[in-house]
Amino acid sequence: MPAGPGRRGAHADRGVVGRGTAAELTQDRPGVCAAAPAADRRTGAHRVRPGRLRPGRHARRTGRAALRRADRGRACRRRTGIPGGGPRALPPGLALWRGPAFADIEEPLLVAAEARRLEEEQLRVHEDCAAVTLALGLHDEVSAELAPLATLHPYRERLCALLMLALCHTGRQAEALEIYHRTSTALREELGVVPGRLLRSVHDAVLDDGAMTLAAEAALGLPAVQHTCGADPVSPRLLPPDLADFAGRWEQAETLRRTLAAGGSVALVVGGVGTGKTALAVHVAHRLREQFPDGQLYAELGGSGDRPVAPDRVLGRFLVPLGADCRRLPATPEERQEAYRALTAGRRVLVILDDAASEAQVRPLIPSGPHCAVLVTSRRRLAALGARTTMRLSALDQAAAQELFARVAGAESADEWAAAEIVRLCDRLPLALRIAGARVAGDEHLGLARLASRLRAEPSRLDELTAGDLSVRDRLRSSYAALSEPSRRAYRLLGLLDVPDFASWVPAALLDVSPEQAEALIKEMLDVHLLECTGADACGRLRYRLIDLLRLHARERATAEEPPELRAGAVQRAIGGWLALAEAADRSLLERLTWDIGGVAPRWYMKPARARGLVLDALDWFDVERAAIRACVAQAAASGQHELAWELAARSVNYYAARGLHEDWADTHERALRACRHADNLWGEEIMARNLATLRTARLTAEL
Repeated sequence: MPAGPGRRGAHADRGVVGRGTAAELTQDRPGVCAAAPAADRRTGAHRVRPGRLRPGRHARRTGRAALRRADRGRACRRRTGIPGGGPRALPPGLALWRGPAFADIEEPLLVAAEARRLEEEQLRVHEDCAAVTLALGLHDEVSAELAPLATLHPYRERLCALLMLALCHTGRQAEALEIYHRTSTALREELGVVPGRLLRSVHDAVLDDGAMTLAAEAALGLPAVQHTCGADPVSPRLLPPDLADFAGRWEQAETLRRTLAAGGSVALVVGGVGTGKTALAVHVAHRLREQFPDGQLYAELGGSGDRPVAPDRVLGRFLVPLGADCRRLPATPEERQEAYRALTAGRRVLVILDDAASEAQVRPLIPSGPHCAVLVTSRRRLAALGARTTMRLSALDQAAAQELFARVAGAESADEWAAAEIVRLCDRLPLALRIAGARVAGDEHLGLARLASRLRAEPSRLDELTAGDLSVRDRLRSSYAALSEPSRRAYRLLGLLDVPDFASWVPAALLDVSPEQAEALIKEMLDVHLLECTGADACGRLRYRLIDLLRLHARERATAEEPPELRAGAVQRAIGGWLALAEAADRSLLERLTWDIGGVAPRWYMKPARARGLVLDALDWFDVERAAIRACVAQAAASGQHELAWELAARSVNYYAARGLHEDWADTHERALRACRHADNLWGEEIMARNLATLRTARLTAEL
């Protein structure tokens, strides 16, 4: 190899080499080298006759010195089992290597085999040095050092595996997978082989978000360091930071704190998208730090996504901070559960399990210690978990929502009316309020009034509720993906209706299925909080609703996934269902102002016995469906379904007269009248005009 610019510049023109090199050069030719002058003896050099210097042997000697230095580092690591001597000996050994082996030999074929051996040894030292550096947690240094080497040597699987581990540890999983793809492609297309077990195990570790990283590191021969990944093995504190602007859930936080403080309990916080479950759980956990001196563990379980985290993976993450040797973690889920129970048996540990998918995912993570406590958050109800306390979160009340928005936006003294309007348009959801507040705080040109104006535009409201990596639409997407396809379709079609709430038969009409099938779909939507139950109505039947942000998201999905004719048909069936029931209820009213006059609007009928049961008390049924009927008439008139509009209005006129609801009477009939005139529907226009004339008479009578 070249002697390096420093050495060659000093003595190359005088034919001077180091003392050891001169001895080696002349050991088989005695008498060749004369005694060196005193000056050369002082510098530790020898003069060699011109033509006698053999640079190949000089290069080989220097390379061997580098490798001997590196060998000492590897031997130290093998003896001790820890990266003690390795980091000190390996890099200096590599530093002695300068350029390719025998680069200055005029006939390289004579030393080709030796050059290959030396370069192979150099690469092996590079890998060992990277392995030790990786074990010490210096992942950025490893990735920077190995990236160019992996490009030059794409067939070295251990080198590529080390680089993939380093990238994975620094959060660059996509780059690690690209390295694997590049290496496997080169092996397959150029050598006709597949990657070995080592590279495949590291690839699996990256795909599994690092769950197999410890096993992969052991396979790479990394030192068995007794470390705990930066956590305190006595009392690990793994909580995310508390929110400085936490607001609006003070009573719930105190209830949870009291429940968990004594230990030995499991508490469950259930709520839909953006209701602040995680923020509440983390805030409570920080307040309980003194009550759980042996540690606080936190795990994101990914229950709202399509790939929930397996419990044994979470146990692997918990065992190391609790003091287990990360190089000797149990291999099977059962063994990990046993180790976890043993480590928590005599401790006071608080465990936060965020976004749980099911009871089966949570149970193995409940510690065995009688003084431990667990706080679980989930979008699902997890009824079989047996939690001592189950807290259901929904939207904040108006005062708490305005407090949260003001704290995030820093707009306490700003336009109160605009702030209240923003809170209303955000459905008082903490996530939406935080996003809106962050946008106001981060944009000096975006005032409250301007943001409120933007949020009023329904088609773009979800676009506005995005800030950085926070997005209401993205959170809703994960819950939507968790539904079965029939439930997703029911959710989409429900978003097409403008009604404030509805009974369980409405999804049946939208999908044209039986009410029993619709109730099963409702249950699934309720389970992931994409539907809200508002309670029992005056007839004793449950009512449901989509809050505005959910309705907008459902309508987006319907527009994207349902053809226009199917959307129109579904809405027509639902309004036709209201018309059929209104017709049956109207016939049961004792006081009648007008005679039955029918049209040709399509109806959706359910079984007669079920329909009679729904309208058994006609006035009560009309009272319950009053707002929905008014919304249906408006939607039918606006969408050009004039027959449905005027018939539903006409079937409600006797109820309006009985209850004195003149405003509803006027609004429904005027909208239907305009739709009939626009469509040249003379029959419907005549009926609506007659009923409006009757309304004027009724108003005059009421004023007398």
